[in-house]
Amino acid sequence: MMKAILIRACGSFGLVFFIFGFIARLIAIEGFFLWIAYAQLFLGVAMMAIYLGSFYKDSLKAVASNRERLYAAIGGALFVFCVIGLNVVAHSNFGERRFDMTANKIHSLSVETKQILRQLEEPIQIMSFVVHPQVRQHAKRLVDRYTYESTQISFREVDPNLDPPLLERFQVSENQVLVYNPSRESSSVLSADQLSEQGLTMAIYRVAAGTTPTVYFLQGSGESELESQGATGLLILKILMEREGYQVRPLALSLGTEIPEDADAVVLWGPSRSLPPFYEEVLLSYLEAGGDLVIGLSPIYNPNLRELSPTGLERLLSEFGVSAPSRFVVQEIAARQARTSSFIWQAFGVDLASHPITDAFADEPNAMFQFRFALPILFESESDELQSVSLVSTNEQTRLSSDVSGLLESRSPRLDEESGPFSLARLIVRRRENQEESRLILFANPNFVQNSEIQSGFNRELFLGAVDYLTERDQAQFIRPRSFQSSTLDLTDSQRMGVFFASIFLFPQLIMLFGLGVWTFRRSRQ
Repeated sequence: MMKAILIRACGSFGLVFFIFGFIARLIAIEGFFLWIAYAQLFLGVAMMAIYLGSFYKDSLKAVASNRERLYAAIGGALFVFCVIGLNVVAHSNFGERRFDMTANKIHSLSVETKQILRQLEEPIQIMSFVVHPQVRQHAKRLVDRYTYESTQISFREVDPNLDPPLLERFQVSENQVLVYNPSRESSSVLSADQLSEQGLTMAIYRVAAGTTPTVYFLQGSGESELESQGATGLLILKILMEREGYQVRPLALSLGTEIPEDADAVVLWGPSRSLPPFYEEVLLSYLEAGGDLVIGLSPIYNPNLRELSPTGLERLLSEFGVSAPSRFVVQEIAARQARTSSFIWQAFGVDLASHPITDAFADEPNAMFQFRFALPILFESESDELQSVSLVSTNEQTRLSSDVSGLLESRSPRLDEESGPFSLARLIVRRRENQEESRLILFANPNFVQNSEIQSGFNRELFLGAVDYLTERDQAQFIRPRSFQSSTLDLTDSQRMGVFFASIFLFPQLIMLFGLGVWTFRRSRQ
């Protein structure tokens, strides 16, 4: 009796093992789980052979006399196959759907990145030479988002120890990622600390476009130092611009020099002393040829400490309709409890123009810019030759002050009659007959993008938006870093395969085997 029960159980269990093993092998499970699939196939065939060998004749009679049960079994088998089929589709690329429920969508690509990927017309190869396990896994997960969005993106992991000629060909080293466009033979290399959506998207954009804008920062006459890590340096700005796809180069002007022809824009940022006359001549010649210039004005104090010294840019500013700065913008601060107000040596830019430079953050409720010791950008009037827009302005609770000694002595300023609003950032476009269009962007103070303050608020967005505009790049295509505030569960490939195998094969088999065991046991007692 017990022998008959065991043989019937072999038949039922063998059919289950065979079906699930066949499906597992059919969908090309690899590695350790492939051997489990083969083991199930072998075990299923062996158990069904035992059953058929023992009950061959009885089986034929049972099939003929129990058609209803046969139809029920076929229906149950079809239902099981449908459930398995749905699971297979759900775990395939066809059925894959990704949902990012975080507020700032940090687990999915930004709209700007997707736009760049949709515009790709040439295949882009991404090769990872990373050997560090965690960094390699991070790179693979990141690139997987790109390959999911675009068929033009392909990914390949390369062991640098097994393919040294490839490293030598592309001039890459261990723990770096190469983005390569074979059609243009252009490439970009990312280090481990640059593996982010911003860095990878900019690399794809550079190799797809085949060109890199060049921005020169004037150095050597008291300007903010490009490579300095100090509070007034521009090293952070330089790194951010390079990650955005710019070539950032220093340029020391001397008598008789000219701005290089490959300059897409020139930046004169925060000169701390009056500039020599040839500076202005070189910059005027550059602007007359259709160049684009960004200036961060900085107060230059007279030795007697009672007034501001000339900047050396008076003629240039005059030709663009701007009065030479000689006073400061000061902000009124109200004390609610005392019902009094005072003025401080700062100005808050709260009124933003509707312009491509500011559109990216103009609607943000907290978009405000703080300028210390700000010099007002007083534009005289527009004409057929000059067109201007104030990008950032103060509110009406601001005044002008020429009290330089009060500033240096840290006391309340003496106020002039003029009241706000005043412009703190202004774009001026000059169009002359038979000449190139030239553009000048002025900022009231250089401090907002120096190392000490560039990470505050939307400071970097304002400056980078201005440079994007001058180099004629669509700012909407460039990605600013997003904050990371969430917890994730990261699985390796083998762990993901284990979850897949358990959900589709292990648990359904256990349920079916348990049910068949109960059914066989109850039937044996009848």
